Amino acid sequence: PLTAVGEPNPPDAGGTRWQRLRWSDGSDKWASARFLAAVPPAVVSRVVAGAPLFVLRRIANGVWLHVRSLAHKEGYVRTNETQAVAASPERPPVAQVPRAESPFIFAIHDAHESSNGLSMYVLPNGTRRTGWAVFTEEVGNRPDPGRRHDEYARWADRGFGVVVRLNHGYGSTGTLPDPNDAAKTDGFIQACATWVQNSDNGCHIWIVGNEVNSPREWPGRAMITPAAYASVFNRVRAAIRQGAHANDVVCPAPIDPYNAQWGDARRYFVEMLRGINDLDGLILHAYTHTPEVSDITHTRTFANPPLLGQYFDFQVFRPLLDLVPARWRDVPVFVTETDILPFTAPDGSLAPPWSRNGERWVPAAYAEIQRWNAVPAAQQIHCLALFRWEMAFEDGITFSIRDKAHVRTGYVAAVGNEWRWRG
Repeated sequence: PLTAVGEPNPPDAGGTRWQRLRWSDGSDKWASARFLAAVPPAVVSRVVAGAPLFVLRRIANGVWLHVRSLAHKEGYVRTNETQAVAASPERPPVAQVPRAESPFIFAIHDAHESSNGLSMYVLPNGTRRTGWAVFTEEVGNRPDPGRRHDEYARWADRGFGVVVRLNHGYGSTGTLPDPNDAAKTDGFIQACATWVQNSDNGCHIWIVGNEVNSPREWPGRAMITPAAYASVFNRVRAAIRQGAHANDVVCPAPIDPYNAQWGDARRYFVEMLRGINDLDGLILHAYTHTPEVSDITHTRTFANPPLLGQYFDFQVFRPLLDLVPARWRDVPVFVTETDILPFTAPDGSLAPPWSRNGERWVPAAYAEIQRWNAVPAAQQIHCLALFRWEMAFEDGITFSIRDKAHVRTGYVAAVGNEWRWRG
């Protein structure tokens, strides 16, 4: 294949228009435009029907459109497979929200009262800003009707949003039980419903499981396939949405967007959504692999299959939202984990998460979510949660921001802004 460089020249004295062409060896040559046929390149990225696209130009006499998605992905689509719509009007920042939600996009993962998590929301002048509290809970597969969950209500009473992730367990216990174990699966579903009912009005936003495409979240050696996960999610959602919680926001598990052990994480996401009957919100995770602020906005990608073309750092959330079916393009999105992953320090050692630069990285991350939300056609991200306040150990790595003064400095700087999601 040859690549056209620019547009054909104006007709010469003989009426011929000449097109500059670039060959695979990098050399340029010219050919008469009338002997050439404009065709789009191979698939460079995928979007689902209904995804907003911006037209950059028309080619091949208008048969094809050169377009860009909200994920900054450019490609070509047939004109007759698109529908022109008027530009979306600007959306105002939200002012009023239901109890146990926040208009602000700031959030902390597992910032419990007992460990002074509220301190992160106090500005230097003493003003208290609200945001979101994201919790992760192990519910197991044996419902406990006598166990109350009152902390959620206390956060909601203070004006905070509350999001709770319900896990069967952690590590090899599995974020879901073995899909082939009917008794444990039934128990887990009932345990989720009981946990929700025992939370009264402190929370109405629930996540079922975590990073289900990653083997480290699977029960033993039992794989959680997209179809198996969707089947369990459908049943959990139906069990939760009863009585006082009939209108709760029940969200499927996030995927690990950088994990290729199952295969292409994007394909897992699509297949999972295909098997889900209905949902009320979406959960994403996004990280960077170094503490450099530029990692938040750059669009470097994985160079090899199966993640070829997937963004390597924070921007990973954008192409996943390109894949959301049209019927769910208005549900809220919650990014419930973000952090600076372990990275190689200048001396060659492995630096732990949040080792440095939080004072710059954290405000830059929230600024990027604010920019996304400001685009009228963008599906709104209601929060970005720093992972995590309480100390936790995963695969021999310690995650905690409680003891990181530079992260607190960055978070307080970000919280000082009136950054809200839009209605």
